Order: sequence, then C-alpha cells, then structure tokens
Amino acid sequence: MSVFKMPVPVTIMGRSSGITNSFVNGIIPCIDPTEAEIDEALSVLGMTRDTICCAYCGDRHSEWDHLNPLIVEKSPTGFVSEIHNLVPACNKCNQSKGNHNWREWMTGSAKLSPKTRGIPDLDERISRLEAYEATFSPEKIDIVSLVGSESWEDYWAHYEKVIEVMKEAQASANEIKGQIRREYGISAARKNEQTRSSYRSERRENDPLPITLVPAGQFEFERQLLQHRRAIIETCYSDGHSEQKPWNAYKFKETSNVYNNLRTRAEFRPGVWQSSGIDHIVVRIDPRD
Repeated sequence: MSVFKMPVPVTIMGRSSGITNSFVNGIIPCIDPTEAEIDEALSVLGMTRDTICCAYCGDRHSEWDHLNPLIVEKSPTGFVSEIHNLVPACNKCNQSKGNHNWREWMTGSAKLSPKTRGIPDLDERISRLEAYEATFSPEKIDIVSLVGSESWEDYWAHYEKVIEVMKEAQASANEIKGQIRREYGISAARKNEQTRSSYRSERRENDPLPITLVPAGQFEFERQLLQHRRAIIETCYSDGHSEQKPWNAYKFKETSNVYNNLRTRAEFRPGVWQSSGIDHIVVRIDPRD
C-alpha cells in the first residue's frame, strides 16, 4: 500500500447530492417518540436499553437509521422520521446502507454490508427487522396530495435554481482552477529554471579549469617537465581564439602537482577563468634543450 494518497478533489457539483438531501429532509417532519415507544421498538428487535446494539450487525450502536430511506433517485419516498421507521445502527452500517433497500443491502455485496463482513446471525437479524416492519407499519404519506401540486412545483423550482447556480459556479471554478494551474505551472517552471540556472552558475564558478596534458598522463608529463623544464601553455577561449605563452618550470619539484600548480595561478583560479571567457587550456612539453 502506498504511503501517500492524494485527497479526493472537491467540486461544487460534487455537493449536489447533499443539496438534494437537504431539500427533501428539509420538508420531512421529525416525530419524537415517547419513552414507551422506544422501549417497545427495542423489545421487538430483541433489545433493551442496556443491550441496545446495531440492528443490522450487532456492533455498538452510534445512531438511529431510517430503515426505509427518505430519498430514492432524488425524490422523497413518503416515509418520515419517526420511531417506526428508525432502528439503532452503527456508523459502518449506516454509511454503507445509504438509500438502499435494507434487506437487499444486508444480503448484498456492498462494502461493509453485514454479508460482506460475515455477520454470523444474519438470518436472525433479518427476521427481527421483518417483524419490526410488520408490527409497526412505518408511516408513508403522499406529500404532493397533502401540499398541492402548485406548492410542490414551486418548491422544486427553487431547487432547480440552486442547482443551476451551482453549475455556473462550477464552470467559473473550472476556469479559475485552469488559470491557477497554468500560472502556477509557469511560475513553478520559472522557479525551477532559476534554481537550475543558479546551480549551474554556482557549479561553473566552482568548477576547476579543464586541463589537457601533452603527453597525456600526469606521471609521464611531470617526468618530462622535470627533465626539460619548459612547456607551452595554450589558453583556449569560448569564442574560438587561443593564446600561447611559455612556462619556465625551473621551480617545479618532484613533489609538485602539475594540476595544482596551474590551477592556483591567478588567471586560472575558479571564477576567474570563467569570467575571462576561458574554455580550457592545453599544456605541451617543450623539449628544446
């Protein structure tokens, strides 16, 4: 498993289902139960206040879930929030079940469903929930008939306006995000190039002067330089021209290093040779006696 996972990008239209739920839940009445109704509901489920648990899987309960969903396919089902349509549930089951039919979900392959999790007493729990529905017959109303078609259509016209504004906002968000990506990309590229340029510049300033010895090989060159005591230094510039000057190496010793000797000269030190336009030097033994 990767140690890094990018968070899921947030979009405005990605929240549209939440708006739909709010529009439906906003008109569904919540009917508070009496203490006696709570005890009766638990009794039918085979529970007490002390043994209350998730009706779907038996884990510790954290909330009460609508046994029959309030919303299906973005429309109200007619069920309301009342004790006869609510059962104790754990967060895992509540989130996994969503708006699905409780029986199909419990026996289906949805992630974290009781069947998927291998709940051992699944059949018994289904039987209790069937008895629960048969005992209480959850209330189901025809909302349109109650409020009238005109009020109903006006209400959902507000919903369409909200969704339309969200779509317009999403289009604006896409444009702004694209601009940010482009500008950020250009800025990041410039920053990276500046960093690389600075690194290259710093590297060039600290680079040692390239030196070619003739004959090749430090040992052989130094042996002949000690023998003849003369060499020719050809300085080659970046513009293509070159200059030659003699090197009288009478102070060169057996313990000397030819590269250090040359690179410590004022004109060949790091930063100096680059600013002078020097590209490299070629040093040849002058065998004249």
